[in-house]
Amino acid sequence: MRKTPRSIEVKPLTREYALHNAERLASIASEIPHAAWTREMIMAEEVTVDSKKVPLLGKWAHSVALQDQDTPIALAIGYEVLGKDGVERAIHLGALACDRAYKGHGLGEQLLGTFLRGALHRGYIALGPEEVAFSLQTGASLANMPVRRLYEKYGFTVDHEVDKGEGVTNVVMVAAGERVARALE
Repeated sequence: MRKTPRSIEVKPLTREYALHNAERLASIASEIPHAAWTREMIMAEEVTVDSKKVPLLGKWAHSVALQDQDTPIALAIGYEVLGKDGVERAIHLGALACDRAYKGHGLGEQLLGTFLRGALHRGYIALGPEEVAFSLQTGASLANMPVRRLYEKYGFTVDHEVDKGEGVTNVVMVAAGERVARALE
């Protein structure tokens, strides 16, 4: 059943907020195709990549939620990505999801804009106009054009595809900070 938002508030997705709302946030994040988010994944501060533990740096500083009357209805989880030299290079958008009941009200666009503005405010405009300041990996394949168009509206372009197996292909998209800043004007 579709719901009309009554009183949307942007909330920093802090560790405390996530802990208090972990089950609800995991339920929302599970709306992402081919993603089975759990409470533990919402609270994780590191992930395992190629058998190595990788910290999700700045996760609680870069993540935001939307809530309607004190109930979380959408989330964006982001964290810093380090280059091989150990210097932060970009903000990776690890999840952008909205409760299915609230879809169709522009909340994804509002949330993405809020997320990107916050990162730019914290200084994530790369030095050169072509340097990557933002990255994301999405199940938004060529078949899921509405989500792709949303990311493209904010300056993201396709970098490459990742075959996840079992017929699932994700798309890695990147954006330079200057391009995102222009899109947000």
